[in-house]
Amino acid sequence: MGCLGLSHRLRRWQQPVLVRTAHTLAWILGVGLVGLSVANPGLRSLSLWLTLATLMVTLRQQPSVGKVLVNIVHLVGLAAVASTLDNLAPHLAIHHWGVAALIGMVLEWIALLWLARSPLWKESTWFVGLGLAGLGYVLLFVSMGFRSAGWGSAALLIPTALTALIFFPQFQWVEQAIGLSVGSAIAVQLLTFEAVMPRLIGLALGTGLMALNTIRRPNVFIAVLTVGFGLTFCYATGWEVFVQHHFQDWVMLSVGLLWALMGLRQILSRPEWNASESFQHAFDGWAIAIVLWTSVPTVGYGLLIASGLVRDSFDWIYPVASLFMVGALVYRYLQTSAQGWLVSIAWAVEMLLISSLTYGKQPLSSAAIATIALGILSVLVGEWRVRRTGQSYPWSWNLIPLGYGAFGWLLSIPEWSATSGLYPIALAFIAMGVGRRQPEWMPVTLLGLAGLSFGAFELLLYPLLKAQGGQAGDGFVALGTLGLGFAIAEYPLERGGARLLNLSPNILRIYGQIHWGLASGLLAIALSLPLSVTGEWLWGLEMLLLGGYALLQGRQQPLWIYLGLGELFAALGEILYVNIPSAQLLPWAAAIASGVALGLYSLPWQRWGWAKSPFLHVALAVPLLVAILTAPAINTSTLLLTGGFYGWMAFVSQATRISYVGLALANVAALRLLSELYLMSQVWGASLVGLSLLFVAQIDPALRSPSHREIRHLLRCFAVGLISVTILYESDPHFWGGLIAIGLSLGLVVAGLLLRIRAFLYVGTLTFIAKVVRIIWLFIADESLVLWGLGIAVGLLLIWVAATFEARRSQVTALLQYWMSELEQWQ
Repeated sequence: MGCLGLSHRLRRWQQPVLVRTAHTLAWILGVGLVGLSVANPGLRSLSLWLTLATLMVTLRQQPSVGKVLVNIVHLVGLAAVASTLDNLAPHLAIHHWGVAALIGMVLEWIALLWLARSPLWKESTWFVGLGLAGLGYVLLFVSMGFRSAGWGSAALLIPTALTALIFFPQFQWVEQAIGLSVGSAIAVQLLTFEAVMPRLIGLALGTGLMALNTIRRPNVFIAVLTVGFGLTFCYATGWEVFVQHHFQDWVMLSVGLLWALMGLRQILSRPEWNASESFQHAFDGWAIAIVLWTSVPTVGYGLLIASGLVRDSFDWIYPVASLFMVGALVYRYLQTSAQGWLVSIAWAVEMLLISSLTYGKQPLSSAAIATIALGILSVLVGEWRVRRTGQSYPWSWNLIPLGYGAFGWLLSIPEWSATSGLYPIALAFIAMGVGRRQPEWMPVTLLGLAGLSFGAFELLLYPLLKAQGGQAGDGFVALGTLGLGFAIAEYPLERGGARLLNLSPNILRIYGQIHWGLASGLLAIALSLPLSVTGEWLWGLEMLLLGGYALLQGRQQPLWIYLGLGELFAALGEILYVNIPSAQLLPWAAAIASGVALGLYSLPWQRWGWAKSPFLHVALAVPLLVAILTAPAINTSTLLLTGGFYGWMAFVSQATRISYVGLALANVAALRLLSELYLMSQVWGASLVGLSLLFVAQIDPALRSPSHREIRHLLRCFAVGLISVTILYESDPHFWGGLIAIGLSLGLVVAGLLLRIRAFLYVGTLTFIAKVVRIIWLFIADESLVLWGLGIAVGLLLIWVAATFEARRSQVTALLQYWMSELEQWQ
């Protein structure tokens, strides 16, 4: 205090530096005094009060007061009060201190309203009050662990005080106070939850406080919380009123609250209400929530009883409550005509339906049928409404029928029976009825088409699975028949159905093609399983129809022609297999295929609207494929006939290389014939290969080109050389075989000269020389004396040739040049 008095004197003497020094010394002495007195409660309280007095004096002496100094003075004052309270009542519990903090909060905010002319003190009391509110809440929350139940209700002072502040004109933190009031009203419920009365009081008070906040600053979020608090209070009260807590009591309470919300909304819909719009949205939202949390458990409970999973009686209260719920929703829909309320009405009607049927002890299938009927009825009503009013379809009139249909189908799933397939079919008709209305709903129509197929297959699958006896493949044939029916039905429905369903004909065509593929796959599976005689006949007939379908599709896309012809040949093969024994059919199968292919090629497909090339390709491929598949059983005549077919096809189509297939089949037939006659040898095998290569070299279009002249020559040399080498090898130890080899070689030389083919001349000459030399060699090996005579003869011959060549050099040279130029012109 002396330092402060000295600073006052120094200020009069206009010594600002010394004034600041005196103030600093006073601060140091004050802080030191408080620190020394902390251990003694009485001395601590006295020190804090003296410090507060010192700070107040300092505050009055300052020409301009700062925010920090005001807050320090404020906090020191609170510390002095708290120290004095602790000195007077040292045994206070935690919840007492919490209540004391809340009282301090109230006093702070009362002081705030009185300090309208002091902005710094006003701001300080606002934030200090918030701090005391937070401290009081924490202390009361902690005290709950020390069994101090009931004291948590004191925390209700926090939202109450905050809500009260927002209605004073001099209060400037309205938005912050509203937010804190709402948050604290929610947080306080944790402190009042243990006891009944505090819980009900907290919920009721929270409802009122949030309503006041909404009135002060209209806000949809706060209005939603307000209505939520009110509903929670009602349910909490019902919890205490209901003795046995039966589910039907809660259902009736929910329906009563739903009607209460409708009435309150009507009352608050007057324009003079400040927050009427916010509350109207809140009432609507909570009304939908009540419908959901009431109807979903009710419907689920009823379905469990109807399905037999839960053995219990269904009270009459449920259908009555459902009826009242429908009435409330209809009442609201008549006020606004919003589509969301119409969907809610549809769901409530479903709740009424299931409740009534379950109360009447009807099976689950009855609920499924009734729900599907509601879906069909809603489609018809929607059509009638649009024709009557001329308006467009709102989204609810599309969603409701689909919801009914889907839910009805789901209800039918647990009880699979002979009629289960009717439910997806009904759903499919509902979906198609909805999807046809608008182009953007076309995917729904496509799903409806898929559902139609699914239901039909389900109808057929049930008796197939329940049937006794029979062959497994027959079931797949029956399923394939259904797929074939859908595929064929596409043709008459392609135009009329497209207009009815608002689809393009291409989509229906794809729909039929998908079923064609499904039927083809099912028949392929059936062929791998045992089939009865009737099943085999049906399989062949269906495959014929599938092939015909594919051929009709082939007018637009040639790929379908290949698929269709493949199925037609498969059907023909199955029919022949059923009627002709395998031992008789398989040896002649390739010949039969050749005859059919010949007819297939000869028909005027282009005149009938198809492309010619796919039929030609199939006609060429099938006989060879059949020959390969039946190779173990095929006979020689069939090979020759099939080879002749390919030769004829090469001739009429002027496609030379097709004859190679016939040549290969003819070679196989020749080898088989030689084998059957026991004449098989290396010479015959080499001769077949060599002659085939000569045939290729002679007729192949590429090899006949002048640019490939040398390749053709080499191929002929290889072919003739293969035959000659094989003959030389086979005839080596035999005298008459050697003569035959010499004769063959001379024949090749003559053929080369006559046909002007170098390969024949060269290979024939080399073969002749090789064989003659080999014969001479063998002869010499047996008769060595002849070697001398032969050597003398050869020497004389060489001398004669040399002499003759020297005498007629020019003639011999001219002759050689002539033959060289001639050979260049040969093939």
